[in-house]
Amino acid sequence: MQLTVGRYKVAYWGLSNTREVYSQMFNDVRLAKEFAKQKRKEGFIYSIMELKTNRDGFYSWEIMKGGMGSYMPIVATFLKYRTIIFLSTLAYSLYKESKK
Repeated sequence: MQLTVGRYKVAYWGLSNTREVYSQMFNDVRLAKEFAKQKRKEGFIYSIMELKTNRDGFYSWEIMKGGMGSYMPIVATFLKYRTIIFLSTLAYSLYKESKK
């Protein structure tokens, strides 16, 4: 079986089964965005990626803006500072409780 790798990849998944991810590849970003828009209307969450590396069966993708890609910087920042955010929230909650 020969796998044809397109320049753009749309990965999409549903809310009822988040363990299963589907994908389709395109060579035209416009077609990829139209496909993603249709999947969103069908109730799927999606991410559009652009191919960066295609070498000896190894592929790397850059997540583009749109879909979940728009939220990746926020998610990455949250994960980086999650302990500080948790402790700050806990301290604030305890402080508010002590003032009652």
